[in-house]
Amino acid sequence: MLLGFFLGYQSLFLVDIEGFPLGHVEAPLNVYEKLLMERLLDCILGEDIEMELLAADSQFESKQVFNSLNLK
Repeated sequence: MLLGFFLGYQSLFLVDIEGFPLGHVEAPLNVYEKLLMERLLDCILGEDIEMELLAADSQFESKQVFNSLNLK
């Protein structure tokens, strides 16, 4: 029988079209995932990587994510 507190976390990964990992961020489960997306893109795009296509789960289709990508 397991008792006690278990800390959960989430990971968000960004990969290229061939599946090569470009970067990731980790945070506790209670952090809003869309906030992680902006932090991940800032980290990756700061390395002079040009992005032509971004595919993500449908939950990332939001004004907050579009604003971080400078899309309206």
